[in-house]
Amino acid sequence: MKKLLYLIPYALSPMDTGGKKRIIQNLRTLTRYYDVTAAGFCESNRDVELIKNYTKKTFLIPFTKASNFEKLFFFMNNAPITLADFYSTRLSEMINNFTSHDSFDIIWVNEVFMAQYVPDSFTGKKVIDRQKCDSFYIKKILNHLYPNYLERSIKQKDLSNLREYECEIIKKFDLGFLPSALDLIDLSEEEKAFYQILPNTVSLEDYEFFHFQKREKNNILLFGNWDYPPNIDGIEWFIDGIYPGIISEMKELVFDIVGKGAELLRFEKSINLRIFSYRKDLNAVFRNPAAMVVPLNIGGGTRLKILEGMACGVPIISTKVGVE
Repeated sequence: MKKLLYLIPYALSPMDTGGKKRIIQNLRTLTRYYDVTAAGFCESNRDVELIKNYTKKTFLIPFTKASNFEKLFFFMNNAPITLADFYSTRLSEMINNFTSHDSFDIIWVNEVFMAQYVPDSFTGKKVIDRQKCDSFYIKKILNHLYPNYLERSIKQKDLSNLREYECEIIKKFDLGFLPSALDLIDLSEEEKAFYQILPNTVSLEDYEFFHFQKREKNNILLFGNWDYPPNIDGIEWFIDGIYPGIISEMKELVFDIVGKGAELLRFEKSINLRIFSYRKDLNAVFRNPAAMVVPLNIGGGTRLKILEGMACGVPIISTKVGVE
């Protein structure tokens, strides 16, 4: 069996984002065909235990963000600041040690900022898997993330550095993946020729299908990671502009906002609007609603919640962007 070194970019527990779930789906598939060793970042022993469900060869170190001095050093050297945030001498030495003492056939990298850990001396196959094109995604939400003009100007320069890095880094790899053809639209011709489509998936055995007849007909779900800027933009647009008109006509409806960061949203609870924080049991989340609303106006990300909802039999009401 061929050996594969899988680089994990961040803590996976709890599995409250689409990116984390994509990594787990990758591991589930790859461990069927390869002898997988996982290395990367974690925040607690829960991450180690989670990864051990898929491979017992797990080497994770605590994630610590870069200092402002380190970020400035990268910025002044025309390197993306994100690389500073995810740079660790300890992890770099660990990976160099692995690849020099063990005969890996493949290195699989998740996210562009982990590409810095692939040793130049590695002669096996190199694969990079990405959720989205980071520079184009950040450009779409720049005003939302950085309302201050000075901060936004600095970030625009950093985005230029990131874009150059994205174009250059593919020369280091043999194969790259993105979730959909829409992720390729803004890329260069060279990038379009390089990346292949690896769609997001869910494992149906993880979900229970609930028939519509058994659902609460007055219950509508808004589910997601509510510290993710496109989700925040979408929920504010929906609650401020769409929700009042619906409730004025259908006073019996109850909307449930569920997910990581929901308790930090600025909306007030009411008879028609309930707010719940992250729930680990997704079957419980999807069991009752008559429909799930996906009010996205900014593209990017995995949209795995749509696949999860469908797997449980929840009808989906979405903007066009939401189901791209």
